[in-house]
Amino acid sequence: MGKKSKKPIKPGMASAASGKKSKTAGSDTSSKYTVEDLLVKIDGLMEQFEFEAAQKFCERALQIDSNHPQLLETTAAISLELGLPDQAYEVLRRAVELNPDTGHVKYMYLGQMCDGAEAAQCYVKGLTIMEQLAMAQDSAASSQPVSREDVCVGYCSLAELYLTDLCFEENAATLCCRYVSKALEMCPENAEALQLMASLRLSESNSEEAKQLIVKSVDTWLPKEQQDGDQVAAAAAAASPAEENERPVPPYPARVAAAKILIEVGEHQRSFAVLDGLLDDDDEVIQVWYLFGWAHYNCQEAADARTYLIHAKELSAKLECDDADMLAHIGELLTELGPGSDDEREEPAAVAAAADDNEEEEMEA
Repeated sequence: MGKKSKKPIKPGMASAASGKKSKTAGSDTSSKYTVEDLLVKIDGLMEQFEFEAAQKFCERALQIDSNHPQLLETTAAISLELGLPDQAYEVLRRAVELNPDTGHVKYMYLGQMCDGAEAAQCYVKGLTIMEQLAMAQDSAASSQPVSREDVCVGYCSLAELYLTDLCFEENAATLCCRYVSKALEMCPENAEALQLMASLRLSESNSEEAKQLIVKSVDTWLPKEQQDGDQVAAAAAAASPAEENERPVPPYPARVAAAKILIEVGEHQRSFAVLDGLLDDDDEVIQVWYLFGWAHYNCQEAADARTYLIHAKELSAKLECDDADMLAHIGELLTELGPGSDDEREEPAAVAAAADDNEEEEMEA
């Protein structure tokens, strides 16, 4: 059984793993603390990112009750945070053996850790339990509350498998569409689900629908003043700073993927806004410079395209990039653009800023 390398834990999973406490199945009468007492302490340490200390309390709690479902899931979450995926996997498998039909968190973790069809099976099982919990919440309180957002994120993870690991399966496109549609049923404005559907539509050569979807996705988090159109400008003027700050920004890799889709569907101005934000966060990601250059190339802005692409090429040598396809495309674009003229020596602000940062780093060294 293959296991993936450790991935960042999706928002909400760690808290789900250490949510409302259940009664311990057994106790050590020689200890003055119960598992529940120790789980409260563990929760507090996790909130403070004190994972090594939390792990020690987990070990102590496991001596009291090694079959406690809540404790096993929490132990696995801490093991992942400490970079111990093999240990986490064994604990999660133990949790599945003990309670195969209750508790969705262990299955969602395993979905992240496993490959291919096995990952899909884990996600499907976890989502089945999550939907049952969500339905139960309509009539009674649940010991593990599940939000529509939680279910949406789970379906996005499952759908993404059919765009990556399982993309060559015979019914991959159908299943991907089914699961993204379920995600959008849960949260119609979810940026991740909209972007996944845009990616799917682009793979089907449906560029127009892909464009509508990616614009809708990006506009859920891109600052309004960086979006296009008079109505958007008016909305930006009316929006308060607090409202803008409440717009959650996706992780860096998701924004890179969004920029690429925007370029492929011809939404270059939005792609520039997304790429600017990415460079502000980290100006040593080769793909961002490459995408900036490609977007300028598509806009027939040869001087800027050449400058960004040259910087991407130089950065790739510095960082020993091994992405052959991207490097080949950079080379092709630079060949088409030619060497340029002496009048094209003024660097874009982002390139100049990156150069200044490099000079400062060299001086400090």
